[in-house]
Amino acid sequence: MVNIEQSRRQSHPKLIIIAVGLMILVGAVIIFLDRNQVSQVWGKAKWNYLAVALGFIAISYFLESTSMVVMLRVFGVNINKNYLLRVGFVSSVLSNLIALPAALALSL
Repeated sequence: MVNIEQSRRQSHPKLIIIAVGLMILVGAVIIFLDRNQVSQVWGKAKWNYLAVALGFIAISYFLESTSMVVMLRVFGVNINKNYLLRVGFVSSVLSNLIALPAALALSL
């Protein structure tokens, strides 16, 4: 019975690695098929604003994570603040990149 539990635990990381690999492969195929448009964007982009944009994204994620910590504290959840901050950060990234149900499942 222990072997069954160990095999179940080990299958999930393999599944995650396969899913991430498939997403990277699909992204690479999309970039390859649109390589003419990508090269046009690459030449016309104003790279001066990239650091500012990434800074605002980081601030946004941090504030969203902090709001989740404050909201859970209001409702009486007494878990370590750093842990809640990390969970809030990952769930906000998931909600923006993948889908909202994945982020809500992580938050719960």
